[in-house]
Amino acid sequence: MRGTVLTVSAAFSAMPESQFARVDGPMRPEMKGAHGADVRPSWFQLASGETGSGNRDITPCIERSMAAKQVFGMIWCSLVTAGCLLSHAAVGQSDLQWTVFRNDQNTSVQYPKGVFSKEDDQSEVTPPGDVFTTLDGRARLHIFAYRNDRNETPRQHLARVFPHDRRLLDYDRVTRKFFAVSENKGDQILYRRCNFSDGWIHCIDLDYPGREERAWDSIVTRISLSLRPR
Repeated sequence: MRGTVLTVSAAFSAMPESQFARVDGPMRPEMKGAHGADVRPSWFQLASGETGSGNRDITPCIERSMAAKQVFGMIWCSLVTAGCLLSHAAVGQSDLQWTVFRNDQNTSVQYPKGVFSKEDDQSEVTPPGDVFTTLDGRARLHIFAYRNDRNETPRQHLARVFPHDRRLLDYDRVTRKFFAVSENKGDQILYRRCNFSDGWIHCIDLDYPGREERAWDSIVTRISLSLRPR
């Protein structure tokens, strides 16, 4: 079974939505510039002491002014550095080469071809589908679909295919149209999402290192939310 892969345009380089605790989740903090806020210190506030000539001694004021300027300079450098880091991160995201995969069952999903660059052997995969892995094999993406012959709801189907204690799951979300679950298996995280549509069940399985969970969060989120039909 082979699907087709299409390049996603730059318009889709940003996440359309963020939900999910791992799946529908973590929201990213928004960077805000410092230009709109007046953070300047009072540069010309005079000291209260008097000199021998009767004039105010402004030396303490100058010292405080210089110290404040140093602090302001440090803040500005930090903002510039943060901007550079964000720019570098954005370039890294563009290097992931997000593409759209489609199969004969009308399943479509976005995935980073720059990460899952190797097409794995599909002859013994269950359920039958398309498998992509990282070059070193540490992470795996399995895309598949099958008929909903029992006409099950997501909740009924999950109860049948996972008859264990659901409290063992690290993430468990079930709606009228899909379910999404994940659990830790040793050093790996296993994540599955299945969408139910027109008598078919369209699924993705992701298997990736638990120690890299934070690095994978945004990738897993985008893949999950792009799964169609939904």
